[in-house]
Amino acid sequence: NLTAQQGDIALVGALTGHALTATIKANDGNVDLQQAASGLTALSIEANAISLVGVTSNGAQQYSGNTSLRGNYLTTGGTFTVNGATHLLGATNILSGNGAVVLGTVDGNQALSIANGSGSVRFDGSVGASEALASLDVSGTGRLLLAGDILTSGAQQYRNVQLAGNSTLTSQQAGVSFAGL
Repeated sequence: NLTAQQGDIALVGALTGHALTATIKANDGNVDLQQAASGLTALSIEANAISLVGVTSNGAQQYSGNTSLRGNYLTTGGTFTVNGATHLLGATNILSGNGAVVLGTVDGNQALSIANGSGSVRFDGSVGASEALASLDVSGTGRLLLAGDILTSGAQQYRNVQLAGNSTLTSQQAGVSFAGL
């Protein structure tokens, strides 16, 4: 566990968990993991703002605060949750095994791909409202729960999902496709 009562936490080197659970809290500050984290059992980060470049864990990944993502996020059996706004700084891939994926609002002119197995995917806010995503690809057999509209400049692809919620799905240039409904 790593806690800063005031101020920021920046990890310049790689966070390697050796099958440990990591908890990072920056009360009234920000957390910046400048390299990918791997080998973790689980990861929990709580801060005003969180910046990540990729995380691999066997269990849950939970981020509480406005979170910037780029890179690959793999949890082989746990949930992937962002409690706060998500901003994509680069292409982002979330693979949750059979765990749920829970995101609030999501913005950023980058590609977002979610492979959720049998776990559900839930967007608790609009996607692309402030800045359209480059593309969105959701595949898995779990439910896709939408609380807001989705806007991308490129393609939206939904494979083997069960839609739930009233939302408008808009692609500015490439269309919206469904397979395996």
